[in-house]
Amino acid sequence: MSAYQEPSYVQWPPFYTLQVVEATRTKQLEMWREHITGWCRHRRCFLLEQPDTHSIFRNTAISRALDPDGIAAVVAHLITSQSAMWLDKSKKSLVILWKSPQEWAECILKWANDTGHTNMVCTFFELQEASEEFGGMPDEVLCIVLAVLEKQNKARVLRSEAGATGVKFL
Repeated sequence: MSAYQEPSYVQWPPFYTLQVVEATRTKQLEMWREHITGWCRHRRCFLLEQPDTHSIFRNTAISRALDPDGIAAVVAHLITSQSAMWLDKSKKSLVILWKSPQEWAECILKWANDTGHTNMVCTFFELQEASEEFGGMPDEVLCIVLAVLEKQNKARVLRSEAGATGVKFL
């Protein structure tokens, strides 16, 4: 995997200080959104565990870090811009959506159609091992995405006592 090309603005010390001028702060939060979604897309990272302490908010090369209020503002912006959602009520894991759940659902459905998985049961493992952009997607995120297809009557998620384990594409 090639190295992630960080945007040049992550080397600017003011990037790590929440700006007070509203127009500047709005642009700054959008830059954070672009950086985080780009970083996660490059690494195929779907979850930020403990976002309040995640290394993405620090730059050791310039000895700067976004403070807790800044992190909270970035997370709130990610959520309001529909680029993230909390995995659950504990708010310890942030699902990063560099594609919307609808876009992911379309991507998975296209794969199912292209590979002949319609009217067949497909395990989450098969989806996660697919050499597609959604490969490696955690079960929790797959459930969010496949719920879109369920609502459209294009898939049925199969559940056991242990939780969701597979899907049948209709």
